[in-house]
Amino acid sequence: MAKYRVIEGFYDLQDPEGRSYHLYNKGDEYPREGLEPSPERIAFLMSESTRLLKPVIEEAVEEEAETVEEAVEETVEPAEKPKRRGKRGG
Repeated sequence: MAKYRVIEGFYDLQDPEGRSYHLYNKGDEYPREGLEPSPERIAFLMSESTRLLKPVIEEAVEEEAETVEEAVEETVEPAEKPKRRGKRGG
C-alpha cells in the first residue's frame, strides 16, 4: 500500500476511536497503523471534495527525498584548509 502524508490537519470521520474520531496533524503519515482505507477514501481525501474544500493528504515521495539528500552529499565537498604563508622579513 502506498504511503501518504497529511498536508492539512483533519479528523477522519470514517475512523472512530472510542468517543471521538482519529485526529491527523499536518506531517503525519496516513493511514495510521491498523487502518486500511479503500481506494475511494484515499481519492476523496486527495480531492477538493473534503469539508475543507481542499486535499488533506498527498502521496509520500520518500525515494525522491533520499535522492536529494544523496545529491547534496555528493556535491558538497569539505572545506579546504587555508595554506600557510611564511613570515616576511622586514
